[in-house]
Amino acid sequence: MTENRGPYRAHRVRRADRTALIAYLERHEPWSSAALSYLLYPTSRVERARSWLVYDARDNVVAAGVLYSPCAGRWLFYSALDDPGAGPTVAELVDRSPAIHYSGSAAHLHPVLPHVKRLFGARLATFVVAPCPAPLGGPLDPRARLAVPDELDELVGLYEHFGIGIERTRWQLRSSLRRLLRRFPLVVFENEGRIVGAGTFNGMTRRYVVSDQMVVDPACRGQGFGTLLTARICAIANGLGLAIVAVHFPTNPMSFRVDSEYAENGWVYAGLFEHKRFKGHARLRELVFRYQALEQNKNPFFAPFEALPVGAGYSPEEPNTH
Repeated sequence: MTENRGPYRAHRVRRADRTALIAYLERHEPWSSAALSYLLYPTSRVERARSWLVYDARDNVVAAGVLYSPCAGRWLFYSALDDPGAGPTVAELVDRSPAIHYSGSAAHLHPVLPHVKRLFGARLATFVVAPCPAPLGGPLDPRARLAVPDELDELVGLYEHFGIGIERTRWQLRSSLRRLLRRFPLVVFENEGRIVGAGTFNGMTRRYVVSDQMVVDPACRGQGFGTLLTARICAIANGLGLAIVAVHFPTNPMSFRVDSEYAENGWVYAGLFEHKRFKGHARLRELVFRYQALEQNKNPFFAPFEALPVGAGYSPEEPNTH
């Protein structure tokens, strides 16, 4: 248990009771759907998800944090909070965790980010929610279908060159895609005997399914394959009776209808400097990442976009370990 004592409040942190945490996160859906999914669909490894609840002086839950691992060796931290005064306490949880990325609703992260000591930088993306049933937006093409486990190698090749995930090695990418293939639908688009596009479901709750990482080989852009992939994803979600949650980055140009209820807030995706366990640890870690490193992303459609005015940013003294 840790405490953050201020002139008006004291916040206490406890390892989360599962029932209380699920109830709190369900109240904050759809923003919390991805993190909530890791609690509803636990992995075989206990350490894959850790969670905390933050209480105020009256013992009311005012914030929650969930640390989870989408692939081997990489951790994400999600938080939601109702009391901005709990920002420093949540920031302490983020700093102490092994997470290298921190995400959530912009309204919930703004009170936290100024207090995160390991903050590298943050970007704001568009949060998209499609109601159920979602409009398909295009025909159901048989070339857009569910992937099978035997296609793991081909999917690794596609995402290695054109993906936008947090993985830094082929080992991590294979770990991530294998988990998704085992647990959730993964849609691929096959053209002339080759997989040229894919879209993943990264989580599922009682009300929402999380759609993420849609990629199309740049050589096949402009032929409507992304629209056909989206139609299949929407059809699957409609069949499950679930609304769709997605995060859209401006690096990936797509046409979609944005629900104004969520567009004004946005999704924050923040990078964190990794812990330095000993002298030379950062350089050693970078060498490990270079072993089996992913191919440089060659997608000409991807472009940098403006970052939020928080974080230390790049520095010659800090090797890029993100």
